[in-house]
Amino acid sequence: VVVVVVVVVLTTALAQSNGDSAVVHTNPRQQEALLLNIHLKLDQRTARHMQWTNQEVTKYAPNNEIDLINRCEPHVTLYLTQFRSDELDTINRAVEELMPHLQRCLIDTEDAGVVVGNYGMWDTQRSACLQRLSDRVVNATRWYIVADQPVPQWVLDMPDGPEKEHRIRLVQLYGSPNVFDTFSPHVTLAYDAVPSELESAFRQMHFDPQRWMAKIVALGKTGDHGTVLRGEDFAQHEIAADPGQSLSALMILLVAALGGVIASWGAIWGLALYQKGRVACQVQNTRHVPLTEAE
Repeated sequence: VVVVVVVVVLTTALAQSNGDSAVVHTNPRQQEALLLNIHLKLDQRTARHMQWTNQEVTKYAPNNEIDLINRCEPHVTLYLTQFRSDELDTINRAVEELMPHLQRCLIDTEDAGVVVGNYGMWDTQRSACLQRLSDRVVNATRWYIVADQPVPQWVLDMPDGPEKEHRIRLVQLYGSPNVFDTFSPHVTLAYDAVPSELESAFRQMHFDPQRWMAKIVALGKTGDHGTVLRGEDFAQHEIAADPGQSLSALMILLVAALGGVIASWGAIWGLALYQKGRVACQVQNTRHVPLTEAE
């Protein structure tokens, strides 16, 4: 009888111990969350242009809370969500292992900026290359997100319907309403508590379309309004260059540059011909007086 009692007590204690241990290690609510922005870097020239554009926005909308010069870094988000902080190294390895299987993407901005809610953004074209890049990153890292993340207020404010339900489902599964078919690549330029100020600013601005080759994927520390904090990346990884793709992209950029040079020389040549024509007309219209008449 004593032996039986001892076995029962030990078995009960062991079960309770295992149960407590399971709760500690598997309950996501007890794990610290890390808001991580997995994003694409801009090249130096495009980043400078975005910084200048950000300053222009602030000139017209002084309450803009995003500073791309000192505090934040212009970027294109691939996946923004809360991850489990104890899995940061695993997430980084997952992204690193993707690099040999990814392609660099030639990114083009749209012709104008847009204001969506409190945000001022410059959308980029959602190319198939860029879509694949985001999809691969999401699928590789989604396993390490915090469960039961809150649905953003802007999604809750959407009219009831299929799109709202779809975005809520995406948050439940992936911790973000902006993945896969709802992925919307852009560069964030501004955040203003008074959207009308941003709308007025954007109407006064001119947006010159930009093009660059995206080749750096980074795990960025996230600041206010989903920004990437300058100089605080956890890691950066370079997408391997494909020789054929690099040559094609180089040819596109060279053709664009050559087109600009030809247009400039054409304008100069046209002006020269115009001036030459004016001189010829002036000479032709000048009356030559014979010496006999002058005498």
